[in-house]
Amino acid sequence: MTITKNEITVVVNENLERTETDIDDKIKAILKKLSRLGDWDCLGVSDSLTLASGAAEVAFPDGYRKVKAIWVPGGTTEMAKFESPRPPEGKLSQGKPTMYEEFEGKFRFDRVADQEYTIPLDYWRYHPDSVGTILFGEEFRLCLEYGASWLVAQKYGRLDQVAIFMPLFNAEVSNLRDDEKTQPTFSPYSDY
Repeated sequence: MTITKNEITVVVNENLERTETDIDDKIKAILKKLSRLGDWDCLGVSDSLTLASGAAEVAFPDGYRKVKAIWVPGGTTEMAKFESPRPPEGKLSQGKPTMYEEFEGKFRFDRVADQEYTIPLDYWRYHPDSVGTILFGEEFRLCLEYGASWLVAQKYGRLDQVAIFMPLFNAEVSNLRDDEKTQPTFSPYSDY
């Protein structure tokens, strides 16, 4: 089931005994906060970057938050991240990139591309700055309701209600993180 802003608004009004009609800014703030607090599957993206011939860097995709994996073009090998700063642009050789770093909103690579490359990228993004479609699933419902209640209470200086809903929000985030850690992981069978 999809969570809607109207459902969150109804619960916030019940929690705080209010009649708010527009709490979009508070819902957006909680969506952004949740985006930063975990590597949630619902915000995972598999995409690709296009590195133009003669270039050694490319801008982050819109909404980019954190890399899961970036792959060497045309293969199944994950790119290594630079351990120390990358050499200056003029000192880079040409060829297929095999290493990267993140710098000022861009991926910078260890080589100047000798042709156009498509670079596979798996990453986590921030929730879009919209309440029209909430990407978090049903398991996040209480978290969103408590978080929005906390921020609306804070807006009106209701410290008694902030003291209730902020800890509830934090507890729900903690529970979600614990659930994420206990999910089973599978690895391929091997006799070696």
